Amino acid sequence: MQLDEMSPDSFTNPFSGVRTDRHLYGGQVLAHALLAASRTAPDRAIHSLHGYFLRAGDGQHRVSFDVERTRDGRSFSTRRVVARQRGEAIFHMECSLHGPDRRGLEHHIAMPDIPPPEDLPTLQEYAQATGEPNAVRACIRLGPISLVEIKLVNPESLTRREPHPRRRIWVRIPSAASTADPLIHTALLAYLSDFWLAGATLATHDVSYGLTDPHMASLDHALWIHRPGRVDDWLFYEMDSPSACNSTGLARGLIYNRDGVLLASSAQEALLRVAPELDGA
Repeated sequence: MQLDEMSPDSFTNPFSGVRTDRHLYGGQVLAHALLAASRTAPDRAIHSLHGYFLRAGDGQHRVSFDVERTRDGRSFSTRRVVARQRGEAIFHMECSLHGPDRRGLEHHIAMPDIPPPEDLPTLQEYAQATGEPNAVRACIRLGPISLVEIKLVNPESLTRREPHPRRRIWVRIPSAASTADPLIHTALLAYLSDFWLAGATLATHDVSYGLTDPHMASLDHALWIHRPGRVDDWLFYEMDSPSACNSTGLARGLIYNRDGVLLASSAQEALLRVAPELDGA
Protein backbone atom coordinates (compact mmCIF):
# COMPACT_ATOMS: atom_id res chain seq x y z
CA MET A 1 0.00 0.00 0.00
CA GLN A 2 2.99 2.31 -0.30
CA LEU A 3 2.92 5.24 -2.75
CA ASP A 4 5.80 7.54 -3.64
CA GLU A 5 4.87 11.22 -3.98
CA MET A 6 6.28 12.72 -7.17
CA SER A 7 4.46 16.06 -6.67
CA PRO A 8 1.53 17.18 -4.47
CA ASP A 9 -0.97 15.64 -6.93
CA SER A 10 1.08 12.91 -8.59
CA PHE A 11 2.08 9.54 -7.13
CA THR A 12 3.60 6.25 -8.24
CA ASN A 13 3.58 2.76 -6.76
CA PRO A 14 6.97 1.15 -6.02
CA PHE A 15 5.51 -2.37 -6.09
CA SER A 16 3.00 -4.18 -8.29
CA GLY A 17 1.47 -7.53 -7.37
CA VAL A 18 1.34 -9.82 -10.42
CA ARG A 19 -1.45 -12.28 -11.15
CA THR A 20 -0.81 -15.62 -12.85
CA ASP A 21 -1.57 -13.97 -16.22
CA ARG A 22 1.06 -11.24 -15.46
CA HIS A 23 -1.67 -8.61 -15.27
CA LEU A 24 -2.16 -6.31 -12.32
CA TYR A 25 -4.89 -7.19 -9.87
CA GLY A 26 -7.62 -4.58 -10.33
CA GLY A 27 -8.16 -4.25 -6.59
CA GLN A 28 -4.58 -3.07 -6.18
CA VAL A 29 -5.02 -0.27 -8.74
CA LEU A 30 -8.30 0.66 -7.04
CA ALA A 31 -6.68 0.76 -3.59
CA HIS A 32 -3.74 2.86 -4.80
CA ALA A 33 -6.08 5.32 -6.52
CA LEU A 34 -7.98 5.66 -3.24
CA LEU A 35 -4.73 6.35 -1.39
CA ALA A 36 -3.64 8.94 -3.96
CA ALA A 37 -6.95 10.81 -3.71
CA SER A 38 -6.87 10.67 0.10
CA ARG A 39 -3.39 12.21 0.20
CA THR A 40 -4.85 15.40 -1.32
CA ALA A 41 -7.60 15.75 1.32
CA PRO A 42 -6.04 14.45 4.56
CA ASP A 43 -8.80 15.81 6.81
CA ARG A 44 -11.54 13.87 4.96
CA ALA A 45 -12.25 10.21 4.22
CA ILE A 46 -13.46 8.62 1.01
CA HIS A 47 -17.05 7.45 1.33
CA SER A 48 -17.78 6.56 -2.33
CA LEU A 49 -15.84 5.85 -5.50
CA HIS A 50 -16.66 4.86 -9.06
CA GLY A 51 -13.91 3.57 -11.32
CA TYR A 52 -13.50 2.17 -14.83
CA PHE A 53 -10.90 -0.38 -15.85
CA LEU A 54 -9.75 0.79 -19.29
CA ARG A 55 -6.83 -1.52 -20.06
CA ALA A 56 -5.20 -4.51 -18.40
CA GLY A 57 -2.35 -3.36 -16.19
CA ASP A 58 1.11 -4.86 -16.63
CA GLY A 59 2.55 -6.25 -13.42
CA GLN A 60 6.11 -5.63 -14.65
CA HIS A 61 5.76 -1.84 -14.61
CA ARG A 62 4.96 0.87 -12.09
CA VAL A 63 1.69 2.75 -12.20
CA SER A 64 1.43 6.54 -11.95
CA PHE A 65 -1.59 8.16 -10.30
CA ASP A 66 -2.50 11.75 -11.17
CA VAL A 67 -5.11 13.46 -9.00
CA GLU A 68 -7.38 16.29 -10.15
CA ARG A 69 -8.80 18.36 -7.29
CA THR A 70 -12.24 18.83 -8.78
CA ARG A 71 -13.85 20.58 -5.82
CA ASP A 72 -13.42 21.27 -2.11
CA GLY A 73 -16.70 22.25 -0.44
CA ARG A 74 -17.59 22.88 3.17
CA SER A 75 -18.55 19.23 3.77
CA PHE A 76 -17.39 17.26 0.73
CA SER A 77 -14.39 17.09 -1.57
CA THR A 78 -14.39 15.54 -5.04
CA ARG A 79 -11.36 14.05 -6.77
CA ARG A 80 -10.62 12.44 -10.13
CA VAL A 81 -7.71 10.00 -10.34
CA VAL A 82 -6.19 8.67 -13.57
CA ALA A 83 -3.85 5.68 -13.37
CA ARG A 84 -1.35 5.35 -16.23
CA GLN A 85 1.32 2.97 -17.43
CA ARG A 86 3.79 3.95 -20.16
CA GLY A 87 1.71 7.01 -20.97
CA GLU A 88 -1.61 5.20 -21.40
CA ALA A 89 -4.57 5.40 -19.01
CA ILE A 90 -5.43 2.00 -17.55
CA PHE A 91 -7.97 3.15 -14.94
CA HIS A 92 -9.80 6.28 -13.91
CA MET A 93 -11.86 6.98 -10.83
CA GLU A 94 -14.19 9.63 -9.46
CA CYS A 95 -14.48 9.73 -5.69
CA SER A 96 -16.07 11.80 -2.93
CA LEU A 97 -14.58 12.50 0.48
CA HIS A 98 -16.44 13.61 3.59
CA GLY A 99 -15.46 14.75 7.07
CA PRO A 100 -17.00 13.40 10.31
CA ASP A 101 -20.70 14.25 10.52
CA ARG A 102 -23.07 13.01 13.26
CA ARG A 103 -26.21 14.88 12.16
CA GLY A 104 -27.81 12.10 10.10
CA LEU A 105 -29.72 8.86 10.68
CA GLU A 106 -28.17 5.43 10.97
CA HIS A 107 -29.20 1.86 10.09
CA HIS A 108 -27.86 -1.10 8.17
CA ILE A 109 -29.13 -4.44 6.83
CA ALA A 110 -28.41 -7.28 9.23
CA MET A 111 -25.80 -9.86 8.35
CA PRO A 112 -27.28 -13.30 7.53
CA ASP A 113 -26.95 -16.17 9.97
CA ILE A 114 -23.90 -18.11 8.75
CA PRO A 115 -21.21 -20.33 10.31
CA PRO A 116 -18.37 -18.39 11.95
CA PRO A 117 -14.98 -18.53 10.22
CA GLU A 118 -13.55 -20.76 12.95
CA ASP A 119 -15.94 -23.52 11.86
CA LEU A 120 -14.84 -23.46 8.21
CA PRO A 121 -11.68 -24.63 6.42
CA THR A 122 -9.58 -22.22 4.41
CA LEU A 123 -9.74 -22.60 0.66
CA GLN A 124 -6.29 -24.22 0.72
CA GLU A 125 -7.32 -26.66 3.47
CA TYR A 126 -10.48 -27.56 1.57
CA ALA A 127 -8.49 -28.15 -1.62
CA GLN A 128 -5.96 -30.36 0.17
CA ALA A 129 -8.62 -32.37 1.99
CA THR A 130 -10.88 -32.99 -1.00
CA GLY A 131 -8.62 -32.67 -4.03
CA GLU A 132 -11.57 -30.91 -5.65
CA PRO A 133 -10.24 -29.59 -9.03
CA ASN A 134 -11.98 -26.22 -8.89
CA ALA A 135 -10.69 -25.54 -5.37
CA VAL A 136 -7.16 -26.54 -6.40
CA ARG A 137 -7.33 -24.31 -9.45
CA ALA A 138 -8.68 -21.41 -7.38
CA CYS A 139 -5.69 -21.77 -5.04
CA ILE A 140 -3.32 -21.64 -8.02
CA ARG A 141 -5.02 -18.50 -9.28
CA LEU A 142 -4.62 -16.90 -5.85
CA GLY A 143 -0.84 -17.37 -6.06
CA PRO A 144 0.49 -13.78 -6.15
CA ILE A 145 -2.42 -12.57 -3.99
CA SER A 146 -1.42 -14.94 -1.19
CA LEU A 147 -1.68 -12.24 1.47
CA VAL A 148 -5.45 -12.85 1.33
CA GLU A 149 -6.97 -15.66 3.41
CA ILE A 150 -10.37 -16.94 2.31
CA LYS A 151 -12.97 -19.35 3.67
CA LEU A 152 -16.01 -20.29 1.60
CA VAL A 153 -19.26 -20.51 3.53
CA ASN A 154 -20.47 -23.01 0.90
CA PRO A 155 -17.35 -24.52 -0.73
CA GLU A 156 -19.49 -26.89 -2.80
CA SER A 157 -20.64 -23.84 -4.77
CA LEU A 158 -17.33 -24.07 -6.64
CA THR A 159 -18.62 -27.05 -8.60
CA ARG A 160 -22.39 -27.18 -8.50
CA ARG A 161 -24.88 -24.88 -10.18
CA GLU A 162 -26.50 -22.75 -7.50
CA PRO A 163 -30.25 -21.94 -7.61
CA HIS A 164 -29.40 -18.30 -6.95
CA PRO A 165 -26.36 -16.38 -8.31
CA ARG A 166 -24.70 -15.83 -4.93
CA ARG A 167 -21.30 -16.30 -3.30
CA ARG A 168 -20.52 -16.03 0.42
CA ILE A 169 -17.00 -15.91 1.81
CA TRP A 170 -15.03 -14.95 4.88
CA VAL A 171 -11.89 -13.03 3.95
CA ARG A 172 -9.04 -11.21 5.71
CA ILE A 173 -5.50 -9.87 5.29
CA PRO A 174 -3.58 -10.97 8.42
CA SER A 175 -0.48 -8.89 7.62
CA ALA A 176 -2.56 -5.71 8.01
CA ALA A 177 -2.29 -6.23 11.77
CA SER A 178 1.10 -4.50 11.50
CA THR A 179 -0.56 -1.08 11.06
CA ALA A 180 -3.25 0.85 12.91
CA ASP A 181 -3.54 3.48 10.16
CA PRO A 182 -7.27 3.65 9.29
CA LEU A 183 -6.47 4.88 5.76
CA ILE A 184 -4.42 1.77 5.02
CA HIS A 185 -7.25 -0.44 6.28
CA THR A 186 -9.73 1.49 4.12
CA ALA A 187 -7.48 1.06 1.07
CA LEU A 188 -7.18 -2.66 1.79
CA LEU A 189 -10.95 -2.86 2.16
CA ALA A 190 -11.15 -1.47 -1.38
CA TYR A 191 -8.52 -4.05 -2.38
CA LEU A 192 -10.70 -6.85 -1.00
CA SER A 193 -13.90 -5.47 -2.52
CA ASP A 194 -12.68 -6.53 -5.98
CA PHE A 195 -11.93 -10.04 -4.73
CA TRP A 196 -14.12 -12.68 -6.45
CA LEU A 197 -16.95 -10.16 -6.89
CA ALA A 198 -17.44 -10.72 -10.63
CA GLY A 199 -17.40 -14.48 -10.01
CA ALA A 200 -20.88 -14.23 -8.49
CA THR A 201 -22.19 -13.95 -12.06
CA LEU A 202 -21.13 -17.57 -12.70
CA ALA A 203 -22.81 -19.21 -9.72
CA THR A 204 -26.12 -20.03 -11.40
CA HIS A 205 -24.65 -21.13 -14.78
CA ASP A 206 -23.05 -24.33 -16.05
CA VAL A 207 -19.65 -22.72 -16.27
CA SER A 208 -16.88 -22.53 -13.70
CA TYR A 209 -13.17 -21.98 -13.48
CA GLY A 210 -12.49 -25.69 -13.50
CA LEU A 211 -14.88 -26.74 -16.26
CA THR A 212 -15.81 -24.31 -19.05
CA ASP A 213 -13.33 -21.48 -18.51
CA PRO A 214 -15.10 -18.19 -19.31
CA HIS A 215 -13.37 -15.01 -20.35
CA MET A 216 -14.01 -12.44 -17.64
CA ALA A 217 -12.70 -8.90 -17.29
CA SER A 218 -13.84 -6.24 -14.84
CA LEU A 219 -15.26 -3.20 -16.61
CA ASP A 220 -16.02 -0.94 -13.68
CA HIS A 221 -16.18 -0.91 -9.90
CA ALA A 222 -18.19 1.09 -7.39
CA LEU A 223 -17.67 1.12 -3.64
CA TRP A 224 -19.50 2.88 -0.83
CA ILE A 225 -17.63 2.90 2.47
CA HIS A 226 -20.16 3.26 5.27
CA ARG A 227 -18.05 2.71 8.37
CA PRO A 228 -14.36 2.24 9.19
CA GLY A 229 -13.11 -1.26 9.85
CA ARG A 230 -10.02 -3.43 10.07
CA VAL A 231 -9.14 -6.02 7.48
CA ASP A 232 -6.77 -8.12 9.59
CA ASP A 233 -9.80 -9.76 11.25
CA TRP A 234 -12.33 -11.82 9.31
CA LEU A 235 -14.82 -9.96 7.13
CA PHE A 236 -17.94 -11.53 5.67
CA TYR A 237 -18.47 -10.74 1.98
CA GLU A 238 -21.86 -11.60 0.50
CA MET A 239 -22.09 -11.26 -3.29
CA ASP A 240 -24.93 -11.76 -5.74
CA SER A 241 -25.67 -11.09 -9.40
CA PRO A 242 -29.07 -9.60 -10.31
CA SER A 243 -28.48 -9.79 -14.07
CA ALA A 244 -26.26 -11.09 -16.86
CA CYS A 245 -26.92 -10.30 -20.53
CA ASN A 246 -25.26 -8.97 -23.68
CA SER A 247 -21.92 -10.50 -22.63
CA THR A 248 -21.85 -8.57 -19.36
CA GLY A 249 -22.77 -9.49 -15.81
CA LEU A 250 -23.57 -7.30 -12.83
CA ALA A 251 -22.48 -8.27 -9.33
CA ARG A 252 -23.22 -6.60 -5.98
CA GLY A 253 -21.66 -7.10 -2.59
CA LEU A 254 -22.04 -6.33 1.12
CA ILE A 255 -19.02 -6.44 3.44
CA TYR A 256 -19.56 -6.95 7.19
CA ASN A 257 -17.14 -7.22 10.09
CA ARG A 258 -17.39 -10.31 12.25
CA ASP A 259 -19.67 -8.46 14.67
CA GLY A 260 -22.27 -8.10 11.91
CA VAL A 261 -21.72 -4.39 11.25
CA LEU A 262 -22.03 -3.40 7.59
CA LEU A 263 -18.80 -1.70 6.54
CA ALA A 264 -19.18 -1.29 2.78
CA SER A 265 -21.29 -1.99 -0.31
CA SER A 266 -19.91 -2.73 -3.76
CA ALA A 267 -21.04 -3.18 -7.34
CA GLN A 268 -19.20 -4.28 -10.45
CA GLU A 269 -19.98 -5.02 -14.08
CA ALA A 270 -17.77 -7.50 -15.89
CA LEU A 271 -17.32 -8.70 -19.44
CA LEU A 272 -18.53 -12.30 -19.48
CA ARG A 273 -17.95 -14.47 -22.55
CA VAL A 274 -17.78 -18.24 -22.75
CA ALA A 275 -16.67 -18.72 -26.38
CA PRO A 276 -12.83 -18.67 -26.56
CA GLU A 277 -12.85 -17.12 -30.03
CA LEU A 278 -14.60 -14.04 -28.61
CA ASP A 279 -11.87 -13.22 -26.10
CA GLY A 280 -10.96 -9.57 -25.77
CA ALA A 281 -13.06 -6.47 -25.36
